[in-house]
Amino acid sequence: IEADGSNRKPLKGWREDEPVILPATEATIGILPMHCLGEILDVTKVHRMEKFTAITGLEPGDVMTEKAYLQLITAENGLFGHSLGSRWLVLNRVNEKTRFAHTILSVLKEKVKRFLAKRLTYTGQCGYNNCVL
Repeated sequence: IEADGSNRKPLKGWREDEPVILPATEATIGILPMHCLGEILDVTKVHRMEKFTAITGLEPGDVMTEKAYLQLITAENGLFGHSLGSRWLVLNRVNEKTRFAHTILSVLKEKVKRFLAKRLTYTGQCGYNNCVL
């Protein structure tokens, strides 16, 4: 069940009541598109820019960074803010420009593993266009 939308934009900031997760949820899958790395952020790329800014510290006109991706993943009000059950992180839209996803696996493995330590499912698998943690 999709519990969260981003108004067809690749990145977003979450309200305090998002996402709405059913109590019976056994797994939460967070998906982040990597193609925004290095791109200039604006309202065409970010849903709820003010919430995104509060999480990442980035403002409209700033460049999307690896650090901002880590903030989106690990912030209390970020991607897994209200998650239940096991937690899966999928980095999609990985391409030559965003090959850092392979490098970030080692960083994420430690930082995200600590954050999601209770129930992180870590596969470390990267396919053509996706990395699953």
